Amino acid sequence: MIMRATNAISDGYELLYLEINIFCVVLLMILTFLGNELKGIRWHRILNCCFAFVSVCFITDALWVMMLDGTLPMQATIFFILKGAYFFCVCLMGYFWFLYSENVVNHRFEEHPGRMKYFAVLCGIEGVLLIVNWFHPVLFGMNQDGVYTRGPLFLLQYLLAYIYVIAASADALRAAGKDENYAEKDTCLLHASFPLAPAAAGIIQYFLPSIPVLCCCITIVLLLIHLKAMSSLVSLDPLTQLNNRRRLLLQLPDMIHNPMPDTDLWILMMDLDGFKQINDTYGHLKGDQALCQTAAALKKVSDHLKKRAVIARYGGDEFIMIARLTGQENIIDLMIQIQNAVADTAEDHPDAIRLGISIGCAHWEEGMSIQELINEADRNLYREKRKKHAAR
Repeated sequence: MIMRATNAISDGYELLYLEINIFCVVLLMILTFLGNELKGIRWHRILNCCFAFVSVCFITDALWVMMLDGTLPMQATIFFILKGAYFFCVCLMGYFWFLYSENVVNHRFEEHPGRMKYFAVLCGIEGVLLIVNWFHPVLFGMNQDGVYTRGPLFLLQYLLAYIYVIAASADALRAAGKDENYAEKDTCLLHASFPLAPAAAGIIQYFLPSIPVLCCCITIVLLLIHLKAMSSLVSLDPLTQLNNRRRLLLQLPDMIHNPMPDTDLWILMMDLDGFKQINDTYGHLKGDQALCQTAAALKKVSDHLKKRAVIARYGGDEFIMIARLTGQENIIDLMIQIQNAVADTAEDHPDAIRLGISIGCAHWEEGMSIQELINEADRNLYREKRKKHAAR
């Protein structure tokens, strides 16, 4: 997506350039259709929007190269439409990448998805600049000899798009440095490094404009992002973004057989109180909100344990925490912290439902199987729930 001030494309390369760009567009379309079963998930819709605008950038860039080479006529109206569409889509690509990265890495817009639209202000500025440029070429234009020229505000177009990308990368890098995100550190680092490879490819293509290095590089990076997202879906619960049962059962044997020194391993089985009544009274959307409130509370408690706790949604309204506690830490204190944190989530959100949670715990002893450990915690959980029912 490098601009060219002269006919710098080598003869005979325009078709190769077009073919490679088309190949990259087809690959992005395949990725979009492969994830069709995920179309109800917000972050996947956002990623598809990013793919769409990247594809438009590739197509307009390839057509522009063919105009420079003389394969297509250099007509002023088509020129302004192509370049305008290209730069506007570059900015939209940055915007949707920002939204996607923030949703996946920091879950920034989970509670207030409507706020995403406010971050489109830079795209609005780009749109206004392009309208002005149609009458006064402050961004780009064509002189009397039909040669493409850059205006005084040309670099501002790239700056508007890169503000989004750099902001997303900085947030992802900060997230990677947080102890509570250790399990997702590789995802955070992948998002943080997103602009590095395209930036290097852009420099190469600036000096070798005949070779579409940049579109190949961006496509490869987006492919890696897509594959990582699909891999995460196999092990993450899409609603709460906690580990799912499959991932928990894969991690538990490792935690048992590779114990931390001076710690005891506990498993806590948790179940929301009156979850069926919440769904029946308020509807399933409120039920989903209750599950997300609980997940947020568990994350908050696990932050204090840092790398010594793993939390998961076990199924329905059941959650599990595996915790390694030191001699100075008490399992009863941890259970009270969880119950208080879940109850306090209603204070953070005016429209939230006040929740209660029942907890059953089990301590791993030498010789116990994983199923025995889970079963003991489950029995203690239902013993606790029976006590609550009897006290009503």
